[in-house]
Amino acid sequence: YIDAQNENAERPESHLNLGNMYSQSGDQVKAEAAYRQAIKLNPKFDPAYANLADLYRSQGMDQFAGKILQEGINKLPEDATLYHALGLTQARAQQMDKALASLRKAAELQPEAARYTYVYGVALNSVGDTAQALRVLEQGFARHPGDKDIIVMIASIKRDQGHKDEALEWAQKLLALNPADQNALKFIEVLNAVK
Repeated sequence: YIDAQNENAERPESHLNLGNMYSQSGDQVKAEAAYRQAIKLNPKFDPAYANLADLYRSQGMDQFAGKILQEGINKLPEDATLYHALGLTQARAQQMDKALASLRKAAELQPEAARYTYVYGVALNSVGDTAQALRVLEQGFARHPGDKDIIVMIASIKRDQGHKDEALEWAQKLLALNPADQNALKFIEVLNAVK
């Protein structure tokens, strides 16, 4: 496998593949070198930044993860993946203002990615901005009516606000996606038990 990747050593994808292999086998030094070589070959190759940041994160070095993601964003200012990863890194570091800005940017840059909208909505809710969280999630639902995570989050927020009937409406939307969904059925059962 290594020989095959080295045959195409002029391509950043080959170094990314090597970095992934080294990372999975526990050789972080070689993994880091491979990811950095991919970036050197193509400074606009976003997977190399994301994977290098993930390598740092797995080693508990979030400050380096944030730095490499920011470096990638400087080269690729319209890359939603890098903003999303940076937002998660900032959230883990309890830098919620920065995290919200990064997560919002990711969701704005790539509205077709339901996950980015969902995570941004969850982050807003976690800092107590429930009204904005609902707006973001409901807009996300309008674009992605089949996204279970978005529906569950809206239903959960409505439940937490004490709006049982609205929470049930959202839970029914979840059940409509899959009538055999045991989690949806349980959620509805729990909501119906609330006085």
